[in-house]
Amino acid sequence: MRFFRREIEVTLKMFGAVTLIGLIVLPVAWGYEQRRQAKTWQNVACAYRIKEVARSAPFVQNVERAPDACTTLTRLGFNVSTDGEFVALPTNYRGVVSASALASPSGPDKTSVR
Repeated sequence: MRFFRREIEVTLKMFGAVTLIGLIVLPVAWGYEQRRQAKTWQNVACAYRIKEVARSAPFVQNVERAPDACTTLTRLGFNVSTDGEFVALPTNYRGVVSASALASPSGPDKTSVR
């Protein structure tokens, strides 16, 4: 039992196939674009952070800049977290203890570090 002529059925099937492919490809393309934009904005944020670090520490101004500002920050000793915070890497044990004490869920405890 056919409702349409053969040419119209073929056209409707092609239209259905193209629509199905579009429903798969468009969200994937949108996701890739969002990821590209997020990386661009992260790079901008890292560049501003490098300027801030260079302003507070004049010896950092002579650091050669990489195309990726976040790589430069990592090389300088700053972690780029996914939370949007930049954390300085500790240079001694005292920094590790105080940083871990402040980051504990219960807050800093009463012990002192000498």
